[in-house]
Amino acid sequence: MARPARIDSAGVAPRVRPWHWVKLSEPGSRVLGLPGPRFPVRTRLVWEHGARVKFHYTEHEHAAKILAEQVFRVPLESGSAGHGLYATTVQPRSMSDERLLDLLFARGRPVNAIEGVVVLRDDAFSWRRYSHRSYVHRAAPGDVLDLSLALVGVGIRRGGHWFWSDGIYMPPS
Repeated sequence: MARPARIDSAGVAPRVRPWHWVKLSEPGSRVLGLPGPRFPVRTRLVWEHGARVKFHYTEHEHAAKILAEQVFRVPLESGSAGHGLYATTVQPRSMSDERLLDLLFARGRPVNAIEGVVVLRDDAFSWRRYSHRSYVHRAAPGDVLDLSLALVGVGIRRGGHWFWSDGIYMPPS
C-alpha cells in the first residue's frame, strides 16, 4: 500500500510511521519543546500550523489498528447519518470529554470511545455535514476504505496525556 507524502506549506499529507509515539509535555500545552534534531523546539501539531484536517474519534486500540493497516472498515451498524466514516472538526483537547461525547454520539458512549483519534486530510473524502461540526463520508456497510493517502496520523490518550504518531507534528516555518 502506498504511504502518504509529507505535509508542507502546500498542505500535502505527512508520511506515517506506525508505533513511534511522542507525548506532549502537558495536556493543555499547544507547543512541544523536545530538544534534538528530530523534534526542533516549538514543533507544533499540523492543525495548529494551518493544515486542514478532520478527526475520527474511536477507542485507542482501533486507532492503532487503523494506523497499522492504513484502512477503515465501515461498521455494519448504521450511525445517525447512515453508514460511513464519521469525522469532526473538533480538535483533541479543545472541549471536555462530556461535551465531545454529546456532540459526536447520539447514543451514550463511554469515555474510552474518544481515547483514540485518527487524523485525516480534509480533502481526502467527499464529506457531508450532518450536524454542527460533524461530517460523514458515505460508504456501504462492510466497505474497506483505503486511508494510505488520507491518513495524517493518530493520537492515543493514556493517563490524560496524548501520544501522537509520526506525521502529527510539523516544525515551524
